[in-house]
Amino acid sequence: MPGDLLDNLKNRGHRVLVPERRDPLIPFEVADEAVANLPSNSTGAVQKPTANRNRLGTPPMTNYPGELRRLTVRIDEEIGFKLDEICSRQKLTPETLVEALLEQCEARPELMSSVIEEAKRRYKLRKGAGVKKRAIAMQKYG
Repeated sequence: MPGDLLDNLKNRGHRVLVPERRDPLIPFEVADEAVANLPSNSTGAVQKPTANRNRLGTPPMTNYPGELRRLTVRIDEEIGFKLDEICSRQKLTPETLVEALLEQCEARPELMSSVIEEAKRRYKLRKGAGVKKRAIAMQKYG
């Protein structure tokens, strides 16, 4: 029995070689070049992917957004509720909705200018509220 365990541990290095799988997020041309540059296995043959499909049988993701930036946003409570309602009704995330809204605004300059004007108005209101809160706190705590 102990000899069997020792033999199993010694023979562990003789595992079957499994061909490398292609990352489904990398376009096929890049993956094919990477496979072509791989060293051959013990029989001298390089195994290339046989079809233009990933392991789920679907075409690769060519429009993958890439890196995403995390952004923490504080938003008016009433508008936050409206945003949540729209997102849940349309089955969207707030991030994707804001991205689409920004892209639509960029495509329409007149819409973008009116949105910027509204944003500036809201900024002034919030800035004024902050100044008032600070003044009250300074009077209270001296």
